[in-house]
Amino acid sequence: MVVSPADGRVVVVKDEENAGRPGKRISIFLAIWNVHVNRSPAAGTITKLEYKPGKFLAAWAEKASLENEQNVFTLSSEYGEIVFKQIAGWVARRVVSWKRTGDAVGRGELVGLVRFGSRVDLWLPEGAEIAVKVGDNVKGGSSVIARMLAGGGVSPRQGGDPSGVQKIRESGHGA
Repeated sequence: MVVSPADGRVVVVKDEENAGRPGKRISIFLAIWNVHVNRSPAAGTITKLEYKPGKFLAAWAEKASLENEQNVFTLSSEYGEIVFKQIAGWVARRVVSWKRTGDAVGRGELVGLVRFGSRVDLWLPEGAEIAVKVGDNVKGGSSVIARMLAGGGVSPRQGGDPSGVQKIRESGHGA
């Protein structure tokens, strides 16, 4: 199970390649009233942490994922490689990581923060069963974003809701 790396609202769920590999990108917008600490979406080891200077466009804008200042975490997990980004926004203008390359992290563990009005992107490899949709509100460290098996396979669907979204909604962390 992969959890949300941040509190906020899902603004993008789309197919997207990362380093030539097929997968999905989920983007979460953090409004100024959301908690701005960020969490690891899965347990694993941070194999790469890259700071990318950039612009400070409004974080809800699609271009912010590519053009804004950001920290890019590459996480080696039991599900395969997961990439997530802390992205500064127009108000935020600062990304802070408390972790380093080589650090082991637990699912939901605090990894840093972004100063107010920001965005977090999460890239999952092909085969992830996405459990959120655009418009869903998520809670960092607890809302289920996707289900996967070790090695990157899709997990079996559980319960009566084939998307797995019902459990999030019942917990108060979904739309």
